Amino acid sequence: MSGCQNLRRLRTAKGWTQEQAGEHCRMPMQQYQRTESESVNLTFTTLARIAEGFGVDVAALFAAADTKE
Repeated sequence: MSGCQNLRRLRTAKGWTQEQAGEHCRMPMQQYQRTESESVNLTFTTLARIAEGFGVDVAALFAAADTKE
């Protein structure tokens, strides 16, 4: 699973819109949308801001989703 797919999964798990996620991550909604759609190359600073907004470690943005099998 890519980091961008994890972003989408984390956002929907919290019940946030992309606009709300952008607010929590302190970035404009358009920037958050481009991030989630893999339209930008992310800096570590942006990754840290996103992780802080979601309340997770940066590594969690790239971790595989837990599967229940």
